[in-house]
Amino acid sequence: MRRLLPLLLVLMVAGCAANPARGGMMFTTVSESQQRALGDAAAKDALKQFGLYRPDSKISHYVDDLCGKVWSATEDAGSPLTCIMLDSDEFNAWATPGYINIYKGLLPYINNEAELVAVLGHESGHIAARHFASMETRQMILSTVLGIGGAYVAARSNDSGTAAAVGLGTGIGAHAVMASYSRAHEREADALGQRYMAKLGYEPGEEVRMIAAMRQKEAYDAKVAAAFGEKNGGGLLQALYATHPPTAEREAAALRLAEGKDGNGAAIPGNFAAAKGDDPGGRRRYLEALNGMRYGPPRKDGIAGRASLMMPHERVRWQFPDGFIFRYQPADDAKTMGVWEGAHATSGVTVAVAVEKMQAGLSAAGIVDKLGAKDVQPLALDGGKATAYTGVAGPGLFGHTVRRVVAVALPWVDEAAVVTFTFPSEAVRQREEGVLMAELQKSQFVSEDGAKRWQPLVVFTFNAAAGDSVAREAGKLPSGALREAWFRALNGLKPDEEMVVGRMYKTVVDPNW
Repeated sequence: MRRLLPLLLVLMVAGCAANPARGGMMFTTVSESQQRALGDAAAKDALKQFGLYRPDSKISHYVDDLCGKVWSATEDAGSPLTCIMLDSDEFNAWATPGYINIYKGLLPYINNEAELVAVLGHESGHIAARHFASMETRQMILSTVLGIGGAYVAARSNDSGTAAAVGLGTGIGAHAVMASYSRAHEREADALGQRYMAKLGYEPGEEVRMIAAMRQKEAYDAKVAAAFGEKNGGGLLQALYATHPPTAEREAAALRLAEGKDGNGAAIPGNFAAAKGDDPGGRRRYLEALNGMRYGPPRKDGIAGRASLMMPHERVRWQFPDGFIFRYQPADDAKTMGVWEGAHATSGVTVAVAVEKMQAGLSAAGIVDKLGAKDVQPLALDGGKATAYTGVAGPGLFGHTVRRVVAVALPWVDEAAVVTFTFPSEAVRQREEGVLMAELQKSQFVSEDGAKRWQPLVVFTFNAAAGDSVAREAGKLPSGALREAWFRALNGLKPDEEMVVGRMYKTVVDPNW
């Protein structure tokens, strides 16, 4: 009986609160003030990690205004809401009480205003339906119940293995149930988002197109992952823990909703003013606001241009052969430089570029040695303006991969840069290394003023003219690989779909080229 006391206390302090989206009351253990405090804390953490994206920019004002417009259509419009545009190239958006957080990296893959309204409506639905409070309440009760059950079984078992298995099982059970509950929230948020779209005059079917665009982005991301030798999917437990419904499932559900009824079965009005006129869905309006937005991570973290990787703070322009695709992995600490990763889609060679603070008594040659490379030799860079050190590590005892490590001191920032090529085999190293190293030796070290002239990639919008094609425009992208897949993902174009003359499209340009 004493083990039931924690659960009884939870139920005693719990109460009921209004649920604006559903109407009526809901059971909750989290007060409105507690929800807001948790929302404040989450927003503060996100801002600390990523920072705001240029609050005075055209796209920031546009997103903020549209966010307020969508929130005005919700059942909770009288409550305060803050829209935050985070300076991160992650493809994401999320909501906590009082806040909608939009990652800059989501916007290049949205194709019109209506699709963005679908995203904002979905996140607004999470807030108006008090999903955060529901999850916190359910988690509190579930953890208490499973804890009591697990403790009861473990206490009566003399087998330590059984006790450990019970602990693991109750943890998996709690996570799986919570994940399932969250999937229900996602479905409800989709339905609410369509309700708000219709109320504002946007065609709810635009949510279907938004989700279809997400699927194309997922397909592109899968190709990028394959270039890095990564596999998608994680087996049964990953599927069990998935909080968002599979995108295809969301698309099918959104299509059913768009056929005429919202999540509560109410008829959706059929007169969608925003789908008519000379700018249906607000495509031109959205793309004009997006034009000129910076693409990729903050400039201080580097710029992945055409066949080069520019690091303004370190004042180095690394040169690589065409065919590499790059991505940035930020450090947990926003003040610390993360790692740039590159993959050559055809050869299987990958590269990592990182920096580390120079330590007393440790030279560039010492770093190469510390990383396990042998036969460390000097290597001239930038026509002899800098001397790096390089060596080969591997193959390892249980694998065939071989690494070429290059390190160079950057005394003007008290750092060392480390470039590591990883080859899938010694045969690939023998075949590819000569070209790689010849290009790397062309890397440039510039003055502070020279580095200041490097500009980040930007989103550029244009009207398709006669003769324009996907292949032609994709060829202009700064990436060295998967250009056509990237261009199609940027514009929501199907594999066999071509451009239409006079229609507005978007691309990414390297102003340093």
